[in-house]
Amino acid sequence: MAISRRTLLRAAAVCLLLGVSACDDAKRMATTAPTTAGSAGDSGFFGGTDLAWVEINIAMDEELLPLLGLALTNASGADVKAYAAQVRASSEQE
Repeated sequence: MAISRRTLLRAAAVCLLLGVSACDDAKRMATTAPTTAGSAGDSGFFGGTDLAWVEINIAMDEELLPLLGLALTNASGADVKAYAAQVRASSEQE
């Protein structure tokens, strides 16, 4: 399956916009993570970086879902729609 240059440019633009959006969301996050009992060596311990990573991924998924909805309704190629549906299912599951 060959992907056109136009499709790749659109995908790159979406990734860029999502990255900018995620950076903006990261700025709005609290500067201190909630404390948890335990230490970094304990099994199941999440440090501040781990919690921030989870929060950023949730925000990126929330930003991505409307864009994937647009791809599902407006794409002319069946392969683009199939890929958007696959990514959407994965993002919703996350």
